[in-house]
Amino acid sequence: MRLIRNTVTVKELIISMTSFGKSMYVVNNATTAKHYCISHLL
Repeated sequence: MRLIRNTVTVKELIISMTSFGKSMYVVNNATTAKHYCISHLL
């Protein structure tokens, strides 16, 4: 029972880390695009 619970916890941890990584990737892309547009407008 404990093994199954640990497996679920690890799986949830991986899923949360993946979603966190995706959100950080999107934020980084948005920031880069913003800087790119600003540098080209100036």
